[in-house]
Amino acid sequence: MGQTFVAFEGSELGELLNDDVEQALLEAIAVVDDQFIEEIASRFVAPDGGQSGPFSDLHLPQRYRSWYTPGFVRGLHICFIAVVAHLATDPWAGLACRGEEFVLDAVLHEARNLAEMNELPEDSLETLKEALAELAEEAFDDFDFTFAFDPAADGIDDPATELGRQIGMSMGLHPRYWFEPIAGRTVHPLARSWRL
Repeated sequence: MGQTFVAFEGSELGELLNDDVEQALLEAIAVVDDQFIEEIASRFVAPDGGQSGPFSDLHLPQRYRSWYTPGFVRGLHICFIAVVAHLATDPWAGLACRGEEFVLDAVLHEARNLAEMNELPEDSLETLKEALAELAEEAFDDFDFTFAFDPAADGIDDPATELGRQIGMSMGLHPRYWFEPIAGRTVHPLARSWRL
């Protein structure tokens, strides 16, 4: 199998991204893409159905559900496509926005789930989990986005609160910030145009 994900080629992580990990990532990418397509398509059938869909239900913080409009989800799908392109481009450019953080987290989560469901031998499963953990360490600038899943962390990104001042996040967790650039990186213009 040829190397698809070359963003970390020449590094220790590049060596961990063997054929088994590549295959797990490709399968996870296909699953996440299907989740997006199903959710986006359902919005055409029942645009005001008031429900989210497979991607939003499985991979996004539920406290922001009302923000997951058809346009917002389409913006996240553009982020997903950008993340796949980042993984296939050497050198790694970094994640451009919170939306990209959430979709990469979804891909890594699905890769782990699929590996466990496929009942890989224990040593193969451990190797895969190690590679995915290392990929997360290298790919994410930080893991601040994970606070969005914890209701107890509400206000952690607000500099007006004591907790917010202590943590000092550089970017908000609320969906209104998910398409804003991280560290001056370029967010795909279609992602930003769909966000509302």
